Amino acid sequence: MARSIVRIVLSLCFISFFYTTSAQNGTVDSTAIKQRAAMFAKFEPVLLYPLIKGSPASGVLPVTDVTEPIDPNLKYKILFDCTQGNAAQYKNGIVNDALQEIGRIINLHKAAGVKDKNLEVTVVVHSIASLTFLNDVSYQKRYSRDNPNMEMVDQLLKAGAKIIVCGQTMMYREIENKDLIAGVKKAFSARTALSTYLSKGFVMFPITEVR
Repeated sequence: MARSIVRIVLSLCFISFFYTTSAQNGTVDSTAIKQRAAMFAKFEPVLLYPLIKGSPASGVLPVTDVTEPIDPNLKYKILFDCTQGNAAQYKNGIVNDALQEIGRIINLHKAAGVKDKNLEVTVVVHSIASLTFLNDVSYQKRYSRDNPNMEMVDQLLKAGAKIIVCGQTMMYREIENKDLIAGVKKAFSARTALSTYLSKGFVMFPITEVR
């Protein structure tokens, strides 16, 4: 069992490296996507999705005999600094993998035993990642298709996550309040939003690979 878990973890690490390397050119290789999906599919039967369900990339492996457990009385305040995006993914109708990673980190906390009442999540969005949070009407105008990220964003919002888009980014990218998915907030800037939540004791996870 231990060896099987090690093989799974090593394979997931390889998949992450493979994807990052192939995507750095800003293009989407359909063959690479199919290969990656096939590899992830092998682990689907054992993956857990305690709160957010996306692709296997947002699932977590079950871990037993934990010797350093979470503190059940602690308030877990998670802050995501999200700039990750991929122009090719937007054009080709592929879900932004930043959402998968955000979902995975939330699922990790839930699977570890953090209760809903003790989990507070805020996502601060800027740079190209802002386009992930356009509603279908605005997404159609830019990419002639519905926003493929809608389902994942809806799950995050329903789970109680606060999503905040940078007002400076919105100005630069000509995004108006009416262009955002319902429930997504607008801050004066990402930097001021981040400093506000860090001052409130949130722990930050950078989701910052821009492609």
